[in-house]
Amino acid sequence: MKKIVNCYFAKSDILIYLLLLIVAISPLMSKFFHSEVKGEDSNYYNSLFVEVGYQGSKQIYPISQDRLIDLKQGKIKIEIREKKVYVVESDCQDKICVKAGKIDKPGQIIVCMPNKLYIKVISKKEDEYDGISF
Repeated sequence: MKKIVNCYFAKSDILIYLLLLIVAISPLMSKFFHSEVKGEDSNYYNSLFVEVGYQGSKQIYPISQDRLIDLKQGKIKIEIREKKVYVVESDCQDKICVKAGKIDKPGQIIVCMPNKLYIKVISKKEDEYDGISF
């Protein structure tokens, strides 16, 4: 005795659905397989800067040059090394700014509220990112 199975799709329908699924996923796959390696591009790092805002004033430094920045008579130390920026030492109580770690991409920020300090990586190319990119 034959069993009758209700099949809602024909073989050609399944092929069409698989093709549509591949087309829908391909932009996501190309992002993973064809991502740019920006670490080796010196022009990329030449367009990045570190903006340090401290108690209402701000200074801008290139991220490509290693340096140690002392604020508040040496009680706050910010270091730019190997194209990354981080807070080495701070006199605030919780040390959240020190625990924030290293940042190196445009839009990343470290904030220390007790000291009224922020450190932000900015790009010289302002049109490269928009509010949705992050």
